[in-house]
Amino acid sequence: ANLYDYAEELYLAGRKNGNDKFTYELASLYAMAGKSEMMINEYLEILKDDEEQLDYIENILQARMRDEEDFAKIEPVLFRFIQRYPDKIVYNEMLVWFYIQMKNFGKAFFQAKAVDK
Repeated sequence: ANLYDYAEELYLAGRKNGNDKFTYELASLYAMAGKSEMMINEYLEILKDDEEQLDYIENILQARMRDEEDFAKIEPVLFRFIQRYPDKIVYNEMLVWFYIQMKNFGKAFFQAKAVDK
């Protein structure tokens, strides 16, 4: 029914009052509502607890980003997560993936070298 704001309120209230974070649900909701930065944030939150979801997150972001302008919104969100969780290598690995998707192979190479060190 396109009542995205009400659904968002419900999921966020559930997140406060329960054990479930509703991360997947919120990410899908934000994708449908066109809130790509919030969607990216939710998907990256998943990686904080379950690094094995990296391939899934990369695939879904690639499928849900409509154009290069949308896709470029991933980088600043990734940098925030890298700064917030410096011990999580998964975000650095995702940054390498991002640079490859943007065909910025030089940055991808330097980031991959940094991850290896």
